[in-house]
Amino acid sequence: MTILVAAATARGAAAQTVTVNPKQPLIERTRAGQSLSIDFIVENPGPAGLELLEVRLQVFDRRGHLVVRKQAQAGIDAELPGGQTIAPNSKLLVLAPFNVFDTSIELGKLAYELVFQADDQGAARRVIPVDVVPRAFQPRTSLVLPVSGRVLVDEAHDFYAHHRREDLTSPVFADILHVTVNPVRYAYDLCVSDARGRVFVNEGKHNENWLGFGAPILAPAAGIVKESRNDIDDHVIGVTSFDIAGVLELAATDPLAALKLFLGNYVVIDHGNGELSVLAHLKKGSVTVRSGDSVRAGQHIAGMGNSGDSDFPHLHYQLTTGLALDSESLPSYFDKLILHRGEASLPNGDVALDSGDFVQTSR
Repeated sequence: MTILVAAATARGAAAQTVTVNPKQPLIERTRAGQSLSIDFIVENPGPAGLELLEVRLQVFDRRGHLVVRKQAQAGIDAELPGGQTIAPNSKLLVLAPFNVFDTSIELGKLAYELVFQADDQGAARRVIPVDVVPRAFQPRTSLVLPVSGRVLVDEAHDFYAHHRREDLTSPVFADILHVTVNPVRYAYDLCVSDARGRVFVNEGKHNENWLGFGAPILAPAAGIVKESRNDIDDHVIGVTSFDIAGVLELAATDPLAALKLFLGNYVVIDHGNGELSVLAHLKKGSVTVRSGDSVRAGQHIAGMGNSGDSDFPHLHYQLTTGLALDSESLPSYFDKLILHRGEASLPNGDVALDSGDFVQTSR
């Protein structure tokens, strides 16, 4: 969704372009209530630089009643860092604050205002309105956690997670890979853990020191294997790393193939309902399925590895709408999951996981 707006200014200014990502914002269920993951890409075509000062929000229910009003000041409120500026003829990614709402709040329409100050002397503040109408995500696929035993969610996709914070205005994304959406917006990084919370022994200096290296990776649901790869070497910790130069070289002729290099060895399963599972960073030689194979939920399909854009053995998992450069990531909820809280084990319910959670599929 792209919105052309004329920012308020005493002198009259060129129209700013605001692109909302994802195109259809989704309401995700979390233990804290309901969550939104929304980005604004603001393009500044004018001759003056702009500094983001404030983000305001009014939430209306479906009948148009105002139910919540919020504001965040740059550099003061944690969700809105200071120093976010747009040079002339440049773009800025703004991660929308106020990402978690109580379940009593009906999210009918979200009316944002982005407040900027131009750096030309005496210019008035520029207020850019952006309206967003989210919808609740209703999963079509019943998923099981693709790693057995006790699992650490090393990183999820909450507001400060790296999956959430991919900068689509960066030269690599925008100019080289031509990516227009955050492909990992709702992804998880999963590690095998023991009962003490350890994910490695002996300081984790070698892949084999990690409890999950080579651990079985399971199909999260039934479907048909769309793609797989099995020939990329696992990184040697502290010695080898992701070959970004190879990505840039391949991107000149095939941006989609270059983007897939981030996955390392991987399996993509089409669940036949517009939802696909992507399982990445798999161990070289461990993938047991190929394109066209049918798989059942819980089937062993690979081993956990350290390939692609990875620093340590783990599984990158995400649900998505497809494999194109503009395919959107989707929220994912796992069935029969328990949440470990010390000596207690609690049902997780049909909600998203958080960074740092210890979880396990119940028997």
